[in-house]
Amino acid sequence: MLDQNEGLRERAWEPEHEKYLGHLPDNSHVMRIQNRSGGLAAVYVSVRNFYRKYLKKYYAMQMVAMWTSQKLLWVLLAFRLFFSVCKSRWRKLSLLSDYVATKGIEKHQIVGSQELHLLLKDAVVSPMSDRELLQEREEKTDFPEIYVAVLKLVTVSGRSNFLLVDGVVVCHDLFDCHRDKTSEELHKVVMISPERKLMRWLMHDESPVKVPVAAVFTDACAPNYAHWITEVLPRITVFCAQERYKDIPIVVNGDLHANIMDSLLLVAGPDRGIIILDEGRMIIVDVLYVTSVTGYVPFGRRGNELRGHSHGLFSPHALKAMQEYIKQDKRLVDAYTDWPEKIFLRRDRGARRVSNNDEVEQLVNAQGYRSVDVEKLTFLEQFQLFRNAKVVISPTGAALANAVFCRSGTKILVFMGKHRSMTYRYWENILEPLGVIVICGLGTIDKAKFLGVHGDFSMDRGDVEALMEMLKECA
Repeated sequence: MLDQNEGLRERAWEPEHEKYLGHLPDNSHVMRIQNRSGGLAAVYVSVRNFYRKYLKKYYAMQMVAMWTSQKLLWVLLAFRLFFSVCKSRWRKLSLLSDYVATKGIEKHQIVGSQELHLLLKDAVVSPMSDRELLQEREEKTDFPEIYVAVLKLVTVSGRSNFLLVDGVVVCHDLFDCHRDKTSEELHKVVMISPERKLMRWLMHDESPVKVPVAAVFTDACAPNYAHWITEVLPRITVFCAQERYKDIPIVVNGDLHANIMDSLLLVAGPDRGIIILDEGRMIIVDVLYVTSVTGYVPFGRRGNELRGHSHGLFSPHALKAMQEYIKQDKRLVDAYTDWPEKIFLRRDRGARRVSNNDEVEQLVNAQGYRSVDVEKLTFLEQFQLFRNAKVVISPTGAALANAVFCRSGTKILVFMGKHRSMTYRYWENILEPLGVIVICGLGTIDKAKFLGVHGDFSMDRGDVEALMEMLKECA
């Protein structure tokens, strides 16, 4: 059936069942530490949210917002520096593992280091002339051990995973200050000197809330569904799965999407305390449980060169643990079962859209693929959709992060724009250790070029047809 509101496009598939796979009820154990109304941070957050909801879909507004935000953020930085000169001194930046070792802090190991054998020599890509962009290589690396360390008297800030303790700023073990640019730097809440491995902590709260004990999972990128599913939720899962920590409340960002909150409540369980810490607010925790990194891709790069930069590193153990935990949810038993096996993910909003999407969608629909608007599904519906899919075609984007729920042997065709700074190996690094087959289709960025890797791109019809043949041949 055609969607009358969308021209000749096929109506997006949706499950035909009541929303018993819908949103979870509010957790009575949730406490929220809200931003103060009228404060500078609150105003900034309100303006940003308004832009994302109503204006971001327009290219002209994206250009205006990019130019304006850059200017205003420098003003905000000057304001913060002026009013917090004494409090924003340069501080040592330390990896969590280094800090734990230096201070002799005891840690509880959850899983030892894992060898990751990322076989990347035979990149499957179309057009074949672009194979060199995927940096063909065979890489062996170890994912570091996953552990929980207990720190004392720690300052935690909403929307940041940097921790302030004993005059030192602690970061996770995969962060490389020489290589990685952070969201906190972009938003002028920290300054980092890579050469000296120092940071100026510009976040401030006049009256931070005292908390006796908690486990921290705040993160600058947590509101992004892909970062949440691949980096934050797996950490929460491995922590909450430990019986010894069943009574420890957890701290997360404020302003998280309903589906993200559903996934959190599902993994955390109905009885665990949850502290929601808004951006701009801080807590000082007497005893803080810190789970080490389980997955990470840098927010940005300090240099313009692609080589030497991370395309992401993720723990298969943590991702599989998350899979196993979620699929045990009792609402999935005897649930709706008629899920499509071949799906195409629409991306009508945000950046990195396929500019000739209608042409591409008609091609894949003709081959039996069902178009899906993932944003209209609840979290558990998304889980079931990907758990039952055998082949997925999608532009790169947050919705594709649900592919971590796919079964081994599932085939993924991902469309990306050609750009010197594109993290082409991101999806392979996440999915191949899980047994998921990844094929890349590269298009030409032809709209919103000022957005760089986030610009819209077009896919050549012949390339799409060739890629679909590759899907049939892959085993």
